[in-house]
Amino acid sequence: MITLDAVIKLTFIAFLSPLWWPVAKALWRDAQDALREEGGIFGRVPTVRELARLEAERGHFESPLVSILRDDARAAAAGRRGARGVPHKPTLARRRGF
Repeated sequence: MITLDAVIKLTFIAFLSPLWWPVAKALWRDAQDALREEGGIFGRVPTVRELARLEAERGHFESPLVSILRDDARAAAAGRRGARGVPHKPTLARRRGF
């Protein structure tokens, strides 16, 4: 028998699904892509031909959890600056506070 407590909880979860469903979907896709060479989470191991077709369709999987080394971060920051590493001057709108 379903209690009122369970109905309230399930209703609460259902109403909040627009918030958590996209996150769960993104996590599922990321896990499937990360385990693509092993057949995904519940799938079978793909053959060499199927794996080549998957890589041709989606490209090689690169993990989004890669940090930038400090030297690379400094070089990237220097690339955003003006000549000789001097930051660009603010525009007139920026000086007035707009």
